[in-house]
This record gives sequence, C-alpha cells and structure tokens, in this order.
Amino acid sequence: MIHDGDTYFEQCYGADFDARVSREHKEGCWQAWIAHYTRHQPAHRVDYAMRRIEALQNGEPPPVLPGLVSGALSSGEVRAELAAVDAAAGNTGSSLIEPTIERDGGPVPNGCLSYCNTYEGQCLSRCVSGNVACRQTCERERALCLHGCY
Repeated sequence: MIHDGDTYFEQCYGADFDARVSREHKEGCWQAWIAHYTRHQPAHRVDYAMRRIEALQNGEPPPVLPGLVSGALSSGEVRAELAAVDAAAGNTGSSLIEPTIERDGGPVPNGCLSYCNTYEGQCLSRCVSGNVACRQTCERERALCLHGCY
C-alpha cells in the first residue's frame, strides 16, 4: 500500500509539470490520492497534495521545474520519449501514458465507466504476451481511472 501511494503520488506530481494534462485531471489525481493513498504517507506529502488541490481550484499557474528550457516539445519528440520508456519497460506499441492525456477535456466523468474500460483494453493490447506485470499495471490504471470518476 505504501508503494502504491508513493507511485500514485509521483504520477500526480509528474502530471503537475505536464502541460498536456488538463487542470481537471490534475485536480482529480490529487483528490484520488488524498482519498485512497495517504495511509502511512509523510505529512509533508499530504500537505503538498492538499495545497495543489487548492491551487488548482483557484486557477493558480502550474509549478515549473528549475533549469529547464521553456517551450513545448513537438508531438514527435514526445512520442519518441514515451516509446523509449515503453521499450525499457518491455511494452510494445504506443505509450501506456498517452491515452490518459486528453486534448479536449473529454467525456469524463459522463461515460466514465466505458472510458476506463476502453483505456484498460488499449493498455492490455500493448502488453507483451505473458507480461503479468504489464497486465497488472493496466488493471491498476483502470482502478485509478474509476477512482477519478467519483
């Protein structure tokens, strides 16, 4: 449970720095973390998550990483980076991350169950045959998706 909490915190933290992730999804990520993954987490993480939710609700600008050159990557550069991550993890096809990034604000939460089921199906289709860890990751991602719906 602690590992899952750490992992989910890092996903939400990473989303904060990704301009492709909508404000609503960032807020939903932090709210899901607060609701399901705070047990045995350090107080400073819980405080950070609560401050991020408040900042997102108030429309404050996202945090920035120091020392990075500003400017968005091209879609080709992003796809190349995501493909490299997938290859290192033993996955095939397009990235497991990409379907979670909505470009138009999308249909969630209305139609949330079908969205999460479709997402899981796409995720599973990219798993190398017999890769149990990949399949379990897809199942966890679906569960996280569903937690973000409510």
